[in-house]
Amino acid sequence: MAKLADDEFELELKFVGVEYYGECSEVYFELDFFVNGKSAINKDILKRDRFFCYFLLEEKYNLITAFKSAISDKKPVIWEAFPDPDMCISIYPNRLFPDLQREFENHYTIIFSPNTPNYANIDAYGLYEGISFIMSPLTKEFIKFVQDLEKEYNEFINSPNSLGEFELLSLHLR
Repeated sequence: MAKLADDEFELELKFVGVEYYGECSEVYFELDFFVNGKSAINKDILKRDRFFCYFLLEEKYNLITAFKSAISDKKPVIWEAFPDPDMCISIYPNRLFPDLQREFENHYTIIFSPNTPNYANIDAYGLYEGISFIMSPLTKEFIKFVQDLEKEYNEFINSPNSLGEFELLSLHLR
């Protein structure tokens, strides 16, 4: 599990499964957000106890590719889960929220916006309405997070124990 800390705030991202469909394989992950060590997610309003999302295994849809692009190009990147838009993550290098137009060296602003199907009793995709989580870590902290995440991702993908469809389903029904 990779963690990104920003003062009292922390993000945990964990890879939890892979479904292999040949070239269209999907990588599943969970996100949890913490404030002062306690989960900031109201589990009563979500379908699961964490935000859940996936992306296609192809590099152009890979979340880590988006993170690395923001680091190398130093330009904003907006990543959207594909093919189902369950989550949008906006990455702004050298910017601080709320003034994303002005440069602010040595920081990133990262906005995590879950789409409506993550919430209980909502089945249709919306316009990323609801809560978003905003973090503004130092550049070195974000780079370390991406490095840790990439290492975990590679170990997970290459593991003979990465979960398949049925194990993944049972994991989330517990």
